[in-house]
Amino acid sequence: MDTGIWKERKEQLSNTYSLASGDKKLGVTIGIPAYNEQRRIGCLLRQVLNKNGFQVDKVIVSISGSTDGTQDEIIATIKRCKASSLIKIIDKHERAGKAAALDEILKACASDIVIFVDADVKLHDECFKEILKPFLLDTSIGVVSGNVMPFNGDKEGLFSFISRLERQLHHELCLNLMRKEEAPKVNGTFFTVKKNVISHLPYRTVSDDEYISCCAQRKGYRVVYAPNAIVYTKDPDNCKDYIAKRRRIFTGHLLIRKNMGYTVPTTRISEIIPSLFKFLIREKRRILDMFVMLYLQCVSYMLAIFDVVTGDIPYCYRVESGKF
Repeated sequence: MDTGIWKERKEQLSNTYSLASGDKKLGVTIGIPAYNEQRRIGCLLRQVLNKNGFQVDKVIVSISGSTDGTQDEIIATIKRCKASSLIKIIDKHERAGKAAALDEILKACASDIVIFVDADVKLHDECFKEILKPFLLDTSIGVVSGNVMPFNGDKEGLFSFISRLERQLHHELCLNLMRKEEAPKVNGTFFTVKKNVISHLPYRTVSDDEYISCCAQRKGYRVVYAPNAIVYTKDPDNCKDYIAKRRRIFTGHLLIRKNMGYTVPTTRISEIIPSLFKFLIREKRRILDMFVMLYLQCVSYMLAIFDVVTGDIPYCYRVESGKF
């Protein structure tokens, strides 16, 4: 999966990484937005503490608006893991959406780099080390996107298939963009940003990941994709939740284009069609399922246009079937 500069500089990378992490030249904070994640936050924090594999300055968890005992679970985890000096909780009491949670983390962070990871994921081994590698190779890099893979169980039904297809398509599109030395789509579930790229994230931001990517590029920073920085997520398993999620994603893309004049890379038809055609050939036995996916995408897109026109924007958002 290595491409271009990564392939050429592997040996230099291993030497640089040990020096940087050992000397704490790379100050890193892990930021976790966690709204009503009592059932999942303890597991994630234990994974973070056991698998980070590098010197981390702080783990900041924003739980603003949570009502389900998320804070109690974090405190219990802190006690079990003896991590009181490492983990910080932010609670503004009122829920204002994910962008607000990320902004709270940014303001509380004193490190050079912030790794953002959603509370409802499972971590692959060394995912944090992999997402930091590009920063050690190239100082012009401002944002690194991780590789988010689906974990929807062993039996592949319609929505499990759609989930796998979309994630694979996203992965290949990002690799293609990297080969052309263009910015890939940043995945908001797991990504990393240099602190000086952005000091404030507006609360009324839907696509927080692409907003940050746009800001980085306009400041002259590169945005890259780290295919080996893997986390697993559960995608929606029913039609209603699938449309709700895609609708919000498309709404964010449309707002970014409207307000900032920035086109999200994976929405370019010229990028999508060749990769989609390859999938049609590869998955020809499930071609009907693929057409169902395309139909649902069209419905979601039309609803997103309606949201933007009417100004009814889903800043606060949650899909329960997309949780482990």
